[in-house]
Amino acid sequence: MMQLLAGLASGDGPTRTAAENILDSQGKQPGFLAEMAHIAIYPDPDPAHAGSRLLAAVLCKRLVKDGWTTLSEAEKMQVKGLLLESGISHREKPIRTALHVAIAKIADECSLPQGWPELIALIGGLIQQNRQTDTMTSPEQRAEQRRTMECGLECLVVMLEECDRLAASLAPHMDALFYLASGDGSTPAITRRCVNVYRSTITILILSEEKQILKDTIFPSLEKWTQLIEHVITSLQSSYADLEAFRTSFAAVKLLKALVENRGTDVKVKTQAAGVLHGILSFLERYAPQYEAMVVNAEEGGIEEDEEGGPQAFLMQAMEMMATMALKPGHRKAIKGKIQPSLLLFAQYMQLSSAQVSAWAADPNEFLLNEDDERLDINVRKTAESLIDAFFEEFENETLNGVVAAAMRMVALAEEKNGNGNPFWWKYYEVALKMISIIGDCLEAPDEVPPQVLEGVAKIIGQLGNAVSGPHVPLFLRARAFLTAQKLRNFIVARFAGDVDSILLVAAQGVAPENNMVLRVCAMRAFCSFLGHASMAARSAAFQESRVATSIAEILSQATDDVLHLAMDALSALVKHCPAEVAAVEESFSPIVLNVWAAASNDPLVQLAFQSFVASACASSDALRRSLENRLIPRILRVFQLHAELRDQTVGGAGTAAGGATGTGGDGGQGGDDDGFSLGVCVDVLSTLLKRADVPLSDPFWASFELLMKIAMSFEESSFLQSACEVFLLVILRAADRVRQAGHLAAFLQFAERMLSPGMDDRACLFVGPLLTVFIRNFAAELGSQLVNGILRACADRLLRSEMPALQQNLLVVFGCFLNQSCSEVAALLEAIRIDHAGETLNGLEAVIAVWCMNTECLASQYSRNVTYSALTKLLQTEEERLVRVRAKKPVPLQIVEVLAKALREENKGLRLKVEREERRRKHRDQQQRDRGSASLDAEEDDWVDEDDETVGMSGLAGLHNEDDPNWRALMENWDDDDDDDDWGGKMTPENDAFRAMEKEDPLFSMDLQAELFRLLQELAGNGNKWLQALSGEEQTKLKGALEDATALRQRLESNAQGGGAGGSMGIPR
Repeated sequence: MMQLLAGLASGDGPTRTAAENILDSQGKQPGFLAEMAHIAIYPDPDPAHAGSRLLAAVLCKRLVKDGWTTLSEAEKMQVKGLLLESGISHREKPIRTALHVAIAKIADECSLPQGWPELIALIGGLIQQNRQTDTMTSPEQRAEQRRTMECGLECLVVMLEECDRLAASLAPHMDALFYLASGDGSTPAITRRCVNVYRSTITILILSEEKQILKDTIFPSLEKWTQLIEHVITSLQSSYADLEAFRTSFAAVKLLKALVENRGTDVKVKTQAAGVLHGILSFLERYAPQYEAMVVNAEEGGIEEDEEGGPQAFLMQAMEMMATMALKPGHRKAIKGKIQPSLLLFAQYMQLSSAQVSAWAADPNEFLLNEDDERLDINVRKTAESLIDAFFEEFENETLNGVVAAAMRMVALAEEKNGNGNPFWWKYYEVALKMISIIGDCLEAPDEVPPQVLEGVAKIIGQLGNAVSGPHVPLFLRARAFLTAQKLRNFIVARFAGDVDSILLVAAQGVAPENNMVLRVCAMRAFCSFLGHASMAARSAAFQESRVATSIAEILSQATDDVLHLAMDALSALVKHCPAEVAAVEESFSPIVLNVWAAASNDPLVQLAFQSFVASACASSDALRRSLENRLIPRILRVFQLHAELRDQTVGGAGTAAGGATGTGGDGGQGGDDDGFSLGVCVDVLSTLLKRADVPLSDPFWASFELLMKIAMSFEESSFLQSACEVFLLVILRAADRVRQAGHLAAFLQFAERMLSPGMDDRACLFVGPLLTVFIRNFAAELGSQLVNGILRACADRLLRSEMPALQQNLLVVFGCFLNQSCSEVAALLEAIRIDHAGETLNGLEAVIAVWCMNTECLASQYSRNVTYSALTKLLQTEEERLVRVRAKKPVPLQIVEVLAKALREENKGLRLKVEREERRRKHRDQQQRDRGSASLDAEEDDWVDEDDETVGMSGLAGLHNEDDPNWRALMENWDDDDDDDDWGGKMTPENDAFRAMEKEDPLFSMDLQAELFRLLQELAGNGNKWLQALSGEEQTKLKGALEDATALRQRLESNAQGGGAGGSMGIPR
């Protein structure tokens, strides 16, 4: 057995593998677990066996978890006896910890208390034995008894984590546990462990809703336990350097936090919690100087802490408890009025420690992780940020005032310390900048911020120049100044517009290679943030004097992880705002960027950043675009050639689905890659380049497309095929004539049929619909009936089987395009198709109509509704006889009328939102004109805010779960019309979004669907259409109301268009 353990710990691979094989084959043999427990528990005089004994203890834990139920009852009893006798209080902590977990897992497997009565008896005796302490006369005996109690309580905490059922068995012992924690013979370690046991027990009982147990045994003891917490906090006040006291206080505050946040105990401890909080704040006020000396400024990191706590853990727990109280209605009163004093206090504890400065200066990625990841509460500063967020949620103005007051106090202390020659003066100023950064988002709406807050922030910001200039300014103060400038950019641009150019130039100097990487990263953030707001002269100076592009490229060449992502984003900002300057130095950084792209082909964030860089470069400068094409297309072509050759070798060119065996896009597969590029990454970059490529497409572009078509015929991986569909769609949009001349029409349809085949996943064929839509629009007249028939059959079959609403929408748009092109011919082809589904045979028209009329809610976009409803209208008007022949529970023409009537009601809702918004805008503008006279207010129109915007937005967000919600639709359409910059480095254009471009080229894109539906249904009603008359009474009433509503809306629309004055019309297509 010892040889086996030595083999498992061996550094030699074959030896370790052989030992693992033996363990797998013999680990469940009778006696194996008992022998492992014996080796772990009993001392061995040979120090060389220490590692093997620890490994044996770890294996005990694993073997219990994996095979306890397979052991014989005799071996179970043997293992239980060994662990209870010597495992609980084992003298070596690592071994003891592993054995405690094994005991806990056994307890979880047993049906307590009957399943392991010896354990329950041992626990009861352990908790009760403190009463015997006073009878012990030997100090050694008393020390050993205390150690045994500490180990037993430590084991209890572990068991409660693994076995919830133990809590009910412990509940009757809570009084004895309190006596053990508070008795004369207790120690801080015993008190701490008792508190942890009580906290775990009460939390489990509350969560499991053991109401009777809580009422009988827990709630009656709350008062004395909270008194114990107060006593622990009080005793801490004279024990500044006592680690055990801090650990015990940490456990006590953790217990109080649990009592405050758990329903059932929160109200019962309200008074006591307020008293404890007062004691904690009083202690922290006196402790601040010692904390600075022992933790903040200590070169070796101050007091050592572990999982059981210390000064920093205690402080973080106190902040978390205060945040919990702030968010609890019953405890807010205790917090109100204490926010500013507590922030003044906690600001001193937010200083960077010397240990953090050393670690972060050596590893900028760790610095960025601590700076950016809002989910981490891993240090005092991050916990303080979370506390401020909690305060802000409930006490907004008081928190803003408190933060600024604390920041200004830290600035004053920094000046005082600096004047006294204190070398750590800068830490106070750094905290001040950090605190105002925390409230940076609030400053985006200055009208809602108290004036004194704005003035205070402006005063602190006004001193930023001192923080970033001069070679002797400490590294992290300069870094914090850059980050603060980035966070408060809009505030600075509004209040200190004259300093923007200076900030840009100082930031460019900060990026220089001679600086520490942390400073360079922070300066790079500030530089990119202010680049779009600086003058052209400042931008040019940053390039010519500071050589900022070369500096960022140099960062790229050595960066990893978060720094690498940030540098790629910075380069994208450069090409977006300074294309000419970047083009002039392109030779110095493009090779580095391409090497980073290749080396990080498995990093999705780097790939996204690289595509953003390429898109920004292509949108900003033709020279940059052509340079990147010349560098990238040959590499992409080599990758495609390798994959095409590998495909030929694998499937013999038969075009069968080879899956992702040759490397897939979304998963970054590397099979057959060249220079580290994955196939999927190359497809994405090719798509980005195609959006801006010169027309006609060059031969390398065309060769890449043809190879990709060949490769795509053997892939099944979803994200790769989605990207390939976008490339094919772009090729049709930008080179339709060449597609026709090269004879690729049949190949496109063969690809589409394969994507729609039963063997493909819904996600894989998601974008085949848009591809077919643009294909039909460009080549419908050239397709023979056999090709059209094959595609119609494949689409109808996939539509019946599809479970993805987005795919259903895309396929219905395909049918809509076909029917809009040639309604009678396509309807006849569909009627002739036979499809087997769910045990019956349907013709194609029956299949499409069945899905169409029942799933109109999947039509989320305006374009899809325009195409499909116009096609339904044509069917109803020209193919009534054919529709009547369709087998359905309700006549299909009647179903279509019902669908169109419902569509009109929904379109009315969307139009009403737009009309009402325009009327509010006109009313606002008219009021402004009355107030200010006849002066033109066109320039101020952009500042107008709709009072109902928040309501519309909220319902729109809720509508994300209900795509039929007109508010959601209106919101989506408003977003579609936004001119905000997007990821492609400019406004939305046909070149930027292939699918959007495809839709915009269709005349139906701009159709006023509400007007068309209104016209059609009004005409049918006027002609006495029999299908309208066949509607139920309820449906006829709804239709009449929709027509009246539409009439009124059209009149209001006309009135707004005629009387809009300076505002003009809403731009709704007529």
